[in-house]
Amino acid sequence: MAGLLNGWITEDPDRDRPEVATALARQWENYHRHAAQGTDAPVPPPVKPERRRARGVSAAPGHFLHATPADTADAIRTYLGDAPVETVWFFAGLGGMPEELVRRHVTTLCTELAPRLRTP
Repeated sequence: MAGLLNGWITEDPDRDRPEVATALARQWENYHRHAAQGTDAPVPPPVKPERRRARGVSAAPGHFLHATPADTADAIRTYLGDAPVETVWFFAGLGGMPEELVRRHVTTLCTELAPRLRTP
């Protein structure tokens, strides 16, 4: 099994929080606006990034994990339980993010999170 988990993994969540929250809200508000376009459905209210973050790790759109690699590895193990999952992936970046922030995120996924998930 394999699948997407929504999140931003960083060595310093507090440092990255303002930019991540802004990009997360912008991305999902664009999705919502386009999903409603051409229909009679109203555009959903603005996204509250902290509410999504509070829900923790999940593949569901309303969830978003913003945590350190160690906390993320623990959260993923708890979320997956005994499911036969071999692969999880995250988006490399959120729309409109600075390239340096995306680079740090991808580097952290590869060098910090992946090794923690390989070991029990």
